[in-house]
Amino acid sequence: SVVSEQLMALAQAVDSATVRAHALVACGQADVVAGRLGAARAHLDEALSLCRKERHDALLPLLSCTRADVSLITADFAAAEQDASVALCASFELNGVGRALASRGLARGKLGRVAEALADFHEVERIFEQSGRANPYTWRGGWLHRELGDGEGAVRRSMSSASTWR
Repeated sequence: SVVSEQLMALAQAVDSATVRAHALVACGQADVVAGRLGAARAHLDEALSLCRKERHDALLPLLSCTRADVSLITADFAAAEQDASVALCASFELNGVGRALASRGLARGKLGRVAEALADFHEVERIFEQSGRANPYTWRGGWLHRELGDGEGAVRRSMSSASTWR
């Protein structure tokens, strides 16, 4: 559409991958409304590629939900489920739930409530693993594993956390 072309031209002029990703999502949403599902998928796939390359996670919930909508309309329910899961995971972290859950796990561990602490840490790990994103909170679970005498688990989590912050 003319509006999409103008939006993409403006995004190119700014010379920012993040702005371009936002423009691509807007174009993809407009394409969905207009019934241009192939064009929507192409815009959204390109936006996803840019978001991953630039580590621009703030756009992932909207982007992934829009991709899920396209997949639902085209009856690709497995892809819709996967995209909705990515949106959920991104929302989980962006809303601070990952950090809060890791902090609660650390507090529970310090209170001696090991089973509850492990459950919190494992939930954080599961969410980040499912999303394919690095988990910046693994060191907290590593502390608990060290306290439990699980040196291998502690080292694995500490090394994972260190690589996240490089």
